[in-house]
This record gives sequence, C-alpha cells and structure tokens, in this order.
Amino acid sequence: MSESKGKRKVSKGNEKEKEPKSLKRGNTMVNTINEAKQILGEEGSKSLESNLDSHDTRSTTAAKSAIDTLLEGEKKGKTKPVLTEEQEEKEKARLRMVFRLFDKDRSGKLERDELQAVIKSLGKKATKAKVDKILTSIGSGDKGEVTLDAFVNYMLNKLYTKEEKPTTETTPTSSTKAETEKGKGKAKGKGKGKEKEKEKVEPAKAVSVSAPAGSSSSTTTTTAFKPLERAGSIVNFYTEYAGMNDEINAEKRDQYSNPAGNEFDLGVEGAFNQFTILVGSFFSSIYKEKFMSQPGQRLLQKGFQVVFVNTHKEFIDNLKKCDVALFISNITGPPGFSQEMLNEIKKFYESGGGLYIWGDNVPCVLEANQVLQHLLKIQLIGDTPSDKNLSLGDPKVKGHFGRHLLTSGVVTLYEGVTISYPNALSVLNVLATSTDGNPCILYGEQGPSKLPDNCGRIVVDTGFTKLYYKWDTAGTARYILNACVWLLSLDHKIKIGAPLSIVGTW
Repeated sequence: MSESKGKRKVSKGNEKEKEPKSLKRGNTMVNTINEAKQILGEEGSKSLESNLDSHDTRSTTAAKSAIDTLLEGEKKGKTKPVLTEEQEEKEKARLRMVFRLFDKDRSGKLERDELQAVIKSLGKKATKAKVDKILTSIGSGDKGEVTLDAFVNYMLNKLYTKEEKPTTETTPTSSTKAETEKGKGKAKGKGKGKEKEKEKVEPAKAVSVSAPAGSSSSTTTTTAFKPLERAGSIVNFYTEYAGMNDEINAEKRDQYSNPAGNEFDLGVEGAFNQFTILVGSFFSSIYKEKFMSQPGQRLLQKGFQVVFVNTHKEFIDNLKKCDVALFISNITGPPGFSQEMLNEIKKFYESGGGLYIWGDNVPCVLEANQVLQHLLKIQLIGDTPSDKNLSLGDPKVKGHFGRHLLTSGVVTLYEGVTISYPNALSVLNVLATSTDGNPCILYGEQGPSKLPDNCGRIVVDTGFTKLYYKWDTAGTARYILNACVWLLSLDHKIKIGAPLSIVGTW
C-alpha cells in the first residue's frame, strides 16, 4: 500500500480507500449543520456521534446544540418492532419473569431500587431520570410502587408496536372505481415531475433469537432486548418460567407432577456457550462416564463447556478457566486440598466464581468440609438414611423445599439416598429440609446481610449419590441444571454492570 499527497491507495486494483466523512474545523454554524446532515444521511448516527466526540472545535455553541437536536430527532424517529399477538404474549411472560426476579417478597410491587434493577436486567440504561419518569407515569401509593400489570403494559407500549389486523376489504362499486380513477388522474396532472414520492418507513427489525439445535423449542422469537453480551438482557439466559413452580400451566407432567419439557428449566437451552463448568470428582474416578452421560450431557445441551478432572491439582489448575466449580467429596482420611489450594478456591469465590459443593453421608464429606470451614467456618455432619421425595412448601419444615430460582419448574424433589447436614448455617439459607428434619440443601447469594457483591454464589447439597443414581427421580435433573445456571450470578452481574464471565478477570 502506498500514499501520495495524503491520499491512501489500495494496491489491489489501485482503488482508493474510502475515508469516512468528518466535520471540518472552523466552519460556520450553517455549514457545520449542513455537513452534519450529510454525514447523518450517508453514514448514520454513529459516524456523526464519533465526529462530535473527536472534534473539540465548534464554530459556535449553537451549532453543537443544533447537531445534538438533529441526532436526537433521528433517534426518536426510529420505529418500534412490531409484535404479533403470539409474540406479545411471549414478551409479557418475559417481562413478568424479570419482575419476579426482583420482587423478592412476592408482593406484586416494585419500589425504586427494585425497579432500577429490573430496567438494568432488561439490558436498558436505568438512569435516575428514566426511573423517575416511569414512577411518575405508573407509580402508585406513598412509595410510588409499580405493580406487575402496570410495569408490563408500560414496557410493552414503550418497546413495541402491536401488529395491526388487516381490515376486511369490500368490493368497490362502479361509482367508487370511477372516483378512484378520477382522483388518480388529478394527482398525475397536478404534481407531475415535482411531487416527491414519500419514503416508506419499514417497521424496525427486532433482535431475533433462535433456539439452538437440540432445544425443545425451535421457533424464532422477536424481542427488543439485547442479545448475549456484557450488558445483555437476562431474558436471553432465563426462561419465562424462572422462579415458577406449581403455578406453571403445563400440558404434560412426569410421574412426580413436575412439568415435562426443557422449556420449564431456569436456563434457556443452548444459551450458555460462553461459560465453563469445572467438575472435580474426588470420590471415585470411575464415575466420570456416568456423570458425563447424564448430568454432563444435559449441561452440554444447555451450551456449557464442561471440564472433568479427578485430582486436586487438576482442579486448581483449571479454576481460572471456569465460571462455576462443582466438586464431589471423597471420604475423610486422604489429604484432600492443601492450604494453598484452599486459598486459590477462596480467590475464585471472592472473584465471583460459583461453588457447587457436594457431600454425602459422613465420611463422604472431606473436600466439602475443607472448603466450608475455610470460607464459612461450618461443617457437614451426620449419616441419615433418606431416599424420599420432598414437597414444595416452607423450606424449613421437615420434608419440604422452598420456592426459588434454583427450584424453577420443580414441584417434587428427591432428597438423596443417604445424606448429611450442616452443623451451622453461617450466611447460607435453607433451600430444603430432609424428611428427618435437617437442612439438606443450602444456598448463599449476594445481598444485605448475605454474601458481598464481589463474591460468587454457593450451593451445598448433602446427597451426591443422586448425581449418579436416580438422576431422573423427582426433579433431580432440573434442579442440578438450574443450580449450575443460577451459580453464574447473571442477574446479579447484569444488575451491577460486571462482566458476565469471570474467566480472565482474576
């Protein structure tokens, strides 16, 4: 490539490389605005915005103000995506799902901070002005709370245009035909060669998200929400049934009354190809084939990359390459993790990595107790025969599990074959209490009096044999997939503006 008199030439075919237009320094206000209009018409708003950012010289403040107004007008002129009735129902379900994520007390109302979190989770800017505008428009009560229905209707009207149903055409009579032809003739004669044909404004194209191969749904959905990216929308990761249990209206259910179909899981099928799960099986290396043929295969269908290891060294060596670390504990006696290894696990957890800690009945709690002691000063104890199913209800009541994203789509949950229980809770919450009356599944998440914002989430399960035996029993598969999705902390990371994947960040 050669240069001559400031012009760059492309060696192939000696074609001149097209240079982007730019605003000239020292122009008059009128010329500046005219140039801005030309750039806007030929190269779009992004080019004009970059010119505004890169040129610190303006003829006058008035010129810059006029250009800003021009840009704002161009942006406001964009038409909204058009939704069919079917697509509208789909978007309503998504909006309800995001509302549920932050309506922690299930009151059906959101306050200011919760509303701001919802807007962020939709991949939209949640400025104070925007939140104030929404509260002014649809807020009610002393606190200006927003109800579910008001929120859904408001967002639909702001983001979309409803599809107009075609009107019934009537057959024109001879008189109406004559009037039409007469009108056409007048229009032709009056404006011939002078009247410019109005440009047709096509409806804005929405982002199309196709379900991946192997998904239970292969339809393409229309959405105004951003696709998978750092500041993407949670609707690209969580299904519309996230956080729902017995209220799901499913056509088919399994023998345990759980809704049948992958669409009722927490995570969207095939959506997680940018995330890696590390699996450390310290109990026995012979379980690799069994794990990968059941849990591992379903994780792959969700899109996850799965790394399976058998040694503590391999586990630590791969920590920086994963987003969630799952490990299955060995019997007590062998060395387990060294102090240095435990420090690395703590760094991973404090950098936002999710931990899925599996123990079983004592003595199968070695690594679980090492990590729990190191992070939270608690231990797993006990050896309780179980092999029963838990019912949906109060998680602190014997034989029940609670409503949570972790149990999305689950009505009946298997507790495990033989299990242990914690000697204390620390900052963890009880998700399920076994049929013998002890906590058997615990979780920890970010929030006030909980885990710090920078830390990852934790799930502790005290019955790891269900990973290999009775995988298809009473909600086991769905709960485990839900847990791996939930441990990514995507709703939390989108809320605080953190990178979705922690790989390469610590």
